[in-house]
Amino acid sequence: MLVGMTTVPLGELVRRRVDASAAGNQAAYARRVGLSPSYLSALLKGKVSLPGADKRRALAADIGITHVDLLVAAGELTEQEAGPQSAPLYPPDDPRNDILAAMPDLSPDEAEFVRTTIRFARTRGDAME
Repeated sequence: MLVGMTTVPLGELVRRRVDASAAGNQAAYARRVGLSPSYLSALLKGKVSLPGADKRRALAADIGITHVDLLVAAGELTEQEAGPQSAPLYPPDDPRNDILAAMPDLSPDEAEFVRTTIRFARTRGDAME
């Protein structure tokens, strides 16, 4: 289960991250997370199993989810097997959790951008309700 989001298939989660952080450049993204470009392509198409634990953890961290959430998204664990709700991405009082909950399609990076924009606007005295 994904905190503040609905469960999304692993390929879709990775695709969103590639688009958001590497401007769609799969080869650049693959290098950054320690996968070969061909493996990443196959992962996006659902044609291969998950990489080893270290690479899964790096991929999960880059996406902004826990390793367990990645396994749920990949279908390796059910939500029941994963147990109680995973820990939030941010501390409980962090407003980024509210942003993620209110806008479930935002990646953690996009939520941070929104939060930073709001904070900047408030420092300028703009009304942000």
